[in-house]
This record gives sequence, C-alpha cells and structure tokens, in this order.
Amino acid sequence: ASQPTQVSAAHISFAQPSWNTPTSVSEAITRTFASASQAQAVAAHEAILNAVANNHAGTYYHIALPVVAELCQALPSASPWAQFAAVEALVDLCGSFEPEPEHAIINSPTSGLPIALREALVAQVALSRPTLSTIVGAGGPAAASATSLLAVIE
Repeated sequence: ASQPTQVSAAHISFAQPSWNTPTSVSEAITRTFASASQAQAVAAHEAILNAVANNHAGTYYHIALPVVAELCQALPSASPWAQFAAVEALVDLCGSFEPEPEHAIINSPTSGLPIALREALVAQVALSRPTLSTIVGAGGPAAASATSLLAVIE
C-alpha cells in the first residue's frame, strides 16, 4: 500500500487543537496508514480525532479539512485495517461531530472565499463514494463503517 504524503508546511496555517505538537497531525496520519491490526486501527482512529478535534466535546478544527482530504486520497490503496481506522474517523467527523463554534467558517483552499467547514468536509468525503462502495463490497473490516459513512454523507 502506498503511504500518503506527510502533512505539508502549508497545513500549519490551519487552526488546530492547542494540545497539538508540530508533528501530531503527520504522526496520526502515518499511524493510520500503518495500521495492521484492529488494536492499531482503533488507536489510530483516536489519534486522528485527537489531532483534528476535541474528541470529548465532539468538535473539530479547520485542520480537519486537509486531513480528511489526505485520508480520502489514500483510502483506495490502504490496507484493510488502515481503511477501518480512516473510515471510523470520517464517520465521527461527518456524523456526530460539529465544527468548533469559532471555526465553523473557513476560507476555501481553492477559491479563498468563506465556506461552511462542515459542508466542505462532507463534500470532500462525498468525492470518495466510489471507494467507499468498493470497501463495502470487499466485506473487510471497514465494510460496516463504510456503509454507515455512505448513509451519513447522503
């Protein structure tokens, strides 16, 4: 499986949790795509949420948008347990989580215009519908989560 690129220096400009270190995001992404067991996948899922969100409050920061893009981009070539970790994080972020109140609007990475963070996040994940359908059809560890995610992004 190919490894996603590390979070670039450009991502530093995105608002993120105050507890993050300079490597929190890249380590969480690396951990996700290195997952080779259920235990590693569960830990990676938690690492992603802690790097982009306040897991206890169920809120996320602007950094969630580029991280979600990287997770989605790497999904097709990821191992089954890496897919599980990534899809579980995406289910939480698109389903029960909301943006931090002061982070509900973000400037679009493409147009520079203000957009709703939640809508941008769900739209990014929606681009992965074909991959998610393939994951469901494969019946692996992420199949049930991918089914849930497809329902959430409808």
